[in-house]
Amino acid sequence: MSRLVLLIVSLFFLPSTFAETVYKYVDENGNTVFTDEPRKGAEVLDVQPIPTIPAIPVPERTSKPVPQNAFRYNKILIVSPEDQHNYINEVEPIVVQVALSPALRSDDRVQLMLNGAPKGSPSSSPQFTLDSLERGEYNVSVKILDKDGNALGSSPAIQFFIKRHSVNMPTRPKPTPQKPPKPKPAN
Repeated sequence: MSRLVLLIVSLFFLPSTFAETVYKYVDENGNTVFTDEPRKGAEVLDVQPIPTIPAIPVPERTSKPVPQNAFRYNKILIVSPEDQHNYINEVEPIVVQVALSPALRSDDRVQLMLNGAPKGSPSSSPQFTLDSLERGEYNVSVKILDKDGNALGSSPAIQFFIKRHSVNMPTRPKPTPQKPPKPKPAN
């Protein structure tokens, strides 16, 4: 019994979903008014039901197992040297340091790339030393390789410059001391 009362009360307060009679009239200010209340001189409008489109069913998502080769490093950055850094008459080796997140896995290796070509062999250390570089412009990046040599990711390339005096530039010759003129013999 209480369910029936509840149903009747809820239906009373819910707006009807069925089309109702709509009236249209012009009020004393010249405004067109649409209403559901009948009024003297109002025109009855034939309101068609609103066309609706049923929702497209969305397929349920099924969780698939993550394949083993789906591992990726979130961050691979060269933190030293800084991009666009100038080394002027530097005699010390240049140290390339790499920041990784997450940390390098035990089977993975870091391959240093110098001007687009591999430099040395892949290493388990994220630090490399470059020595005996000639003057010029260098581009450095790193690739992270798995145990099979497949690339897991790479860093953006950074550029640095080595500026030194040219070995081809002749040094200015030292002036040779001039011998004092010999005194003239006395006559």
